Amino acid sequence: MTKFLFDNKDAILYFISGAAFVMSTFQTIVYIVRKLAKIKFDVLNKESAFSGIVLTFRFTNLSDLPISIHSIDIIANDGITYSCQLLKEWISERYYPKFPETDIPRTERVYSTEFPTNLDSYQSSMNFVKFEIPEKTISKLTNENVKIIIHTNRRNFSKRVNLKRVNLKPTLSL
Repeated sequence: MTKFLFDNKDAILYFISGAAFVMSTFQTIVYIVRKLAKIKFDVLNKESAFSGIVLTFRFTNLSDLPISIHSIDIIANDGITYSCQLLKEWISERYYPKFPETDIPRTERVYSTEFPTNLDSYQSSMNFVKFEIPEKTISKLTNENVKIIIHTNRRNFSKRVNLKRVNLKPTLSL
């Protein structure tokens, strides 16, 4: 056994160094892929607000590094861009007694999301985002396919969303 090792030590060393190179290259590729900016977002709901529209977003960070979302834009088919409200704003109230006959009624104020909002690695959040849109274009905009752009600190993410197919569940009492 030792004679075999001493006779073929160069071949064994080349094999070990080649295997080490392949493993380190694989680890580098895995590290780079895991650090890429990946975010998934869905529009869960849409509702008319006082002077615009409120979209309920679900954001999911699918990378190892945190992501900071700075703003969101909607681009209509005619090319007009509508930006979201960056500051927190009161958009509605929720009224929910568990048992209306015996419970004390509770109301809760609902605020839009304040930007920038941060997502840690593999974190998900649901946010109410308000867009200032003129009254006459809300009905037209909510029935078409729009492009939504999410501006983050890593890169911009865009997706086409058909707002006509978004659920109309009343999550806010406006």
